[in-house]
Amino acid sequence: MHSHIAGVSGKARGVGYALKLDQRAHALESEVDTITWTFDPLVRRNAFFNFHKLGGMSSQYLVNYYGSMLDDINGTDESDRLLLEWNLASPGVIRRCDATPGTSTPATADHNSVAALTVGRAGQPVVADTSAATLLVGVPEDIENLRHVDPGLGREWRTAVREVLAGALSRGGRVEGFEPQTGSYIVTRGK
Repeated sequence: MHSHIAGVSGKARGVGYALKLDQRAHALESEVDTITWTFDPLVRRNAFFNFHKLGGMSSQYLVNYYGSMLDDINGTDESDRLLLEWNLASPGVIRRCDATPGTSTPATADHNSVAALTVGRAGQPVVADTSAATLLVGVPEDIENLRHVDPGLGREWRTAVREVLAGALSRGGRVEGFEPQTGSYIVTRGK
């Protein structure tokens, strides 16, 4: 099943999560075990929701997937996307979706994780060359606002995330989670 343009308008808390739980229940009743969708890898709140709250995984970075969109959200930026895989019966998804609220154990970075992309003092992307097995790939706090106030810096972020994240995934890596404290994807390298 592929979810397309499912979202919540406004700041209603918990509605998006409830929508996804309902979608999951419907899919499982229909004997569908995986749902996929794409999202902009630069949007931190979506990364948090998709990986940390729902337990999704990703191994595909799609460069300029929708082409130029020229709207209020994307500005003049390219439309790179991560393809999220939500394996509905996986242990991580079950822990997050079937557990009592507040008892799930989302993936977090361990002490062996190395920051491959961080936010610099001036808000710029800072890339570090590393051969670590687990990478932390940071994203800006609010790319949508950044695209409006400093489109050039927004494009720098697109390029840096594409270089680091797409590079790791193209060599067999996988996004395993999202670290909310650092605003970073947790990426395991391919073998």
